[in-house]
Amino acid sequence: MIIEADIAPVKKRIASKTLLILFIILLVYFQVFLSRVTDLPFRLLFDVLVLVLAASVTASTIINFRIKISHLSFLLSVMLFTIISSLGALDPSLSKSVVSSIIFSKFILIFFLARYVTMSDLEPAIKVFAFIHVVGCLSSLLFPSFFQGLLPSTTYELDVSRLMGFSLNANRAAAASSVLLLYFVFYKRSLLTASLFFFLLLFSESRSVTFLVAIVFAFLILSARISVPKKIAVASFGIIVVLGFLSQFIAFEETVFKIENTLSGDLRYIRAAMLFGGWSLATEFFPFGVGGGMFGSSMSQGSAAYVIIGISHWSTVVDMTGVFDSGFGAILGEYGFLGLLIYVFLVYLTIKYALRARRPTLQVLFLVFLILYMSFFRTVASDFFFSLYFLFLFLLISDFCDRAKVNNHAYPPRP
Repeated sequence: MIIEADIAPVKKRIASKTLLILFIILLVYFQVFLSRVTDLPFRLLFDVLVLVLAASVTASTIINFRIKISHLSFLLSVMLFTIISSLGALDPSLSKSVVSSIIFSKFILIFFLARYVTMSDLEPAIKVFAFIHVVGCLSSLLFPSFFQGLLPSTTYELDVSRLMGFSLNANRAAAASSVLLLYFVFYKRSLLTASLFFFLLLFSESRSVTFLVAIVFAFLILSARISVPKKIAVASFGIIVVLGFLSQFIAFEETVFKIENTLSGDLRYIRAAMLFGGWSLATEFFPFGVGGGMFGSSMSQGSAAYVIIGISHWSTVVDMTGVFDSGFGAILGEYGFLGLLIYVFLVYLTIKYALRARRPTLQVLFLVFLILYMSFFRTVASDFFFSLYFLFLFLLISDFCDRAKVNNHAYPPRP
């Protein structure tokens, strides 16, 4: 009876933790879908949530006098980017500089969770998430007109043939599929289930995410010594992933054409415009950029920065649906080359000390590389979805490598 009484509170805490993790995952996953269905500004609501979390973290740090490296990274990020923003060419107000720097630090806030969440904690939530993601993908295939009706209006023709599910975005759907693919390959060791998410990944036709998965796959295989038969099996699967990635390049020439004609012609490829526009602003207003909340941010609507680079009249800028398409462009445009260097340093610091034990430098540099790579295509620093995405990759890679180390560098057994 005593043992049962002792166990009951533990079980209750575990259940509460699982429900909280599931709630966060689903809320972030359905963010765009809910915004389109309800016409509520969920991205803005998330930004308000970030401000509340930031205030809580700061207050807790001051009251308890316990400053961890993760806290220091966040406080440094807010302080340094506020200072850089105040020196920006478009002279944003102090309040806007502070708020935009906090929003820009979402990635660091999300990584606070690394100390309190393990792969085993994620297991029940991931099972539910996997089921919902499959349902969403199948629903978008069975009811394409409904999902297409939720997409934003653009001056160019959207490719609605790509699998997008409840995320309403092919790249986000690919990211969700890639999380589940890597989970079932390297954590659950269920290749049959993993194959389902492999095909969902391919049908999303996301070159950027497919390439990232291939790199992670190779890194994890190289992190473990396995028997020759397993090497052949795993290498074969890896080759399939790479071939799947290469098959995506059927449309590569079309992408290059859109970039070239966006820069010198009449096409309006927003990702290219945001990336090269950010570079242009960073070069023109060296080294501080235009200021926080002025470019590629949820606070940048109507900003003069878009006028300067000549895209203020684009529909994807007017309705703010395309300004988040390049993290590099946003960082360079808002905080300049100095801001980019500080951002890379803070990302390294955050990942290095995210857990109670420092992570090996090679793992940290690999994660930093992945984040910088994805930042070409998405605003990782200020995006809840991709911040959670990289938190999962971090936990998966850390768990896999730690289990491999305990098992004498052999391919780690199932947890």
